[in-house]
Amino acid sequence: METRRLKQIQKEMQRLLKENEYLKINQMMEKEFVELVNEQRDLPKAFIHHTQNNIFPVIVTYRSLMKLGYSQDKALALSEEAFLDLMNLPMKIIQNFMKIPGLY
Repeated sequence: METRRLKQIQKEMQRLLKENEYLKINQMMEKEFVELVNEQRDLPKAFIHHTQNNIFPVIVTYRSLMKLGYSQDKALALSEEAFLDLMNLPMKIIQNFMKIPGLY
């Protein structure tokens, strides 16, 4: 089970980490994601899209980095950087639309 956002974060992690670390974390992230989805399968349907596409990929990134031996601060910083890098493009698009008079 995968989501588009999980794949995007995995690509960001490939950019941020060494090749051997990336290969390890990539497998761990996929396994962690499936486990997290199974743990949270009783969530209301209204939450499923948001959690599986936005929240869970960041959680599994953090957990996987911690399992690889990264410190809590470093794991958090890398997870945050990967997610924020992904969010920059949509934010730029939205900011351009907000320059149109009457849309704010």
